[in-house]
Amino acid sequence: GKMSLSVYLSQTLVCMFFFAGFGLGFYNQLPLYQTYLFALALFLVQVVICYVYQRQFTQGPVEWVWRKVTYFGVKTMSSK
Repeated sequence: GKMSLSVYLSQTLVCMFFFAGFGLGFYNQLPLYQTYLFALALFLVQVVICYVYQRQFTQGPVEWVWRKVTYFGVKTMSSK
């Protein structure tokens, strides 16, 4: 997808910050329904961010870096 890797990595980083021991440490501290609400809220925030981002750029930031590293090109990020 155009932003799937960026979304996956951002979800991982946000969840690590909130739930891992080196972050806020909420793992097994929140009731299950609050964890579901957190996941739903994170998903909805990412959908909105992706929608706004996709109006300006053709691919996500991580996908752009991945493509540039893969093809050894140094071209600016393309706008629509």
